[in-house]
Amino acid sequence: MIDISFHKANSIDDTLNLLSSTGAKLIAGGTDILPRMQKGTLIVKSLVDIHQLSDLCFIRETDDRVEIGAATTHSVIINSSILQQYAPVLIDAISTIGCPQTRARGTLGGNLINASPAADSAPPLLALDADLVIRSKYGEKVVPLSKFFVGPGKTVLEPGELLTTIRIKKIPARSGAAFQKLGKRKGMAISVASVAAYVELDTNNRIKDIRIAYGSLAPTPLRAYNLENCLKGYAGETPVVIENLEKCLQDISPISDLRATSEYRKKTALVLTRRVLEIALSNARK
Repeated sequence: MIDISFHKANSIDDTLNLLSSTGAKLIAGGTDILPRMQKGTLIVKSLVDIHQLSDLCFIRETDDRVEIGAATTHSVIINSSILQQYAPVLIDAISTIGCPQTRARGTLGGNLINASPAADSAPPLLALDADLVIRSKYGEKVVPLSKFFVGPGKTVLEPGELLTTIRIKKIPARSGAAFQKLGKRKGMAISVASVAAYVELDTNNRIKDIRIAYGSLAPTPLRAYNLENCLKGYAGETPVVIENLEKCLQDISPISDLRATSEYRKKTALVLTRRVLEIALSNARK
């Protein structure tokens, strides 16, 4: 029998004290950490339960941002009227995660901290230029999501630090976003590839700002900066030609595994990129 100490945190400060004093792992939904513990791929001696902390479970708007607590569940996100208005692309992506039971337990913060290259919430949040609020006993800092992932299963989080909030800017008029994912089956599938895009048009229907992000196409979820730079200033009413889209191959480094070959993923990236850009541009012109 595995001997594990279990602590239920009563506040963020309580959580930080427990993290620094016990070296514990956090548990909110438990949809990732418990299976890994059962398989023996993760050894844990102490757990801190944060899933009921009101300070980490919220969706709220300020004048120019939307803020999501790290322990907010996927199902709450899907049903949020605030996110339906300001970030429907995130809802589209979250809706593809697991099954209803998983979405009822799993949390947005957990999906990001797990740092899987296939994390479905990461591409839309990268496309929305999200940043993360991180707390420790020594203060608070803000980290762009684009700098959060450092490798498969690895982030910039240091021991004793806690992700508290995910922040995204409210999208302005003449902007649109989209998400597409390819998996082995429609439900409960880890993505073979996923793509999200955000575009903002100027008054001449040219792309004023653009962000494109990928999942399952590199060691971490990432932005496609080469393709973005190529498409800035592009006329939003004209088709995006394949020569432009091939710039995305400079940004990605897909591998071959049980789900797909690297060449298949490259071809998939081109197809999904075209689709999300067409949808995002259409939404921006509405």
